[in-house]
Amino acid sequence: MLLQQDLHCFDFAFSPTNISTVNSLISNLRANNVPPISADRVLGLSSSAEVDAYLLAHPGRVPAAINVNISSAQGISYTLQTNSTTQWFKGKYQNPNTYIQLPLQSATEREITRLLATDPGLSWNVSMADFAHPAAKAPSAAFWTSWLLVEGLVAIVQTFVIAAAAAAFQLAFIIHNSFGLVVLLLLMVNLAMMSFGFFISTIVRKAASTISLGFGIFIVAWILLLVIGFGVPYHASYNLALQIVFSLLPWSLLAKGIQDLASAASGDKQPGSTDGSSRAAA
Repeated sequence: MLLQQDLHCFDFAFSPTNISTVNSLISNLRANNVPPISADRVLGLSSSAEVDAYLLAHPGRVPAAINVNISSAQGISYTLQTNSTTQWFKGKYQNPNTYIQLPLQSATEREITRLLATDPGLSWNVSMADFAHPAAKAPSAAFWTSWLLVEGLVAIVQTFVIAAAAAAFQLAFIIHNSFGLVVLLLLMVNLAMMSFGFFISTIVRKAASTISLGFGIFIVAWILLLVIGFGVPYHASYNLALQIVFSLLPWSLLAKGIQDLASAASGDKQPGSTDGSSRAAA
């Protein structure tokens, strides 16, 4: 199937031909194949260098070659050379790995094992199956939904852990404001960060670049948090467009929200914020 038409082609080649063990190995391989391979369908060459030269000079004549190396009576190794040329056959390309390399590798290992075990009838059963590619054919919506559910659950857990830790440390912005309001702020920011992460993941194509990109985002976020701490740009004196740009980044809204809650708790604006009313600071 991977060979040229109207030419005398071989099922496989092997080397070397001057070692009796190798010749016996190849003879057993031919005889035990289903169906058996006749001797005129196998090309024997004296060395791997001759195999290379033949493959270069006669492309499409031999699909594969076995170069056997015998280092001792119990030391037999081999190298497979395959013709990577593909042919269009019955509406699809023939994969050299599936149709040549794997079957020949299995047959070679079978006969080497039988030869070393001195058991010509040793049972050798190897099954092969195509791995599903792609591994799953579920629609992309299924993947996004599963990721959204998992990350959403993580965001909820993180929100309550952060809020509980802030309450345990008696932070003013949570003690003197409605706990539900603080949880809502943290949850919305967590969900916004999750969405922002999904957005970035659709842009990044190489996993190696994620570390550098993540560190860059961290630096930018840290700078923006410092800037917002000085009242930029959430003040009437700044342009609305600048405020919108800042608000597209989740950490900006987190900084502004905590800033407002802290101001309310300290009495700068009101003695504490709740979901819809105010209460006196404790």
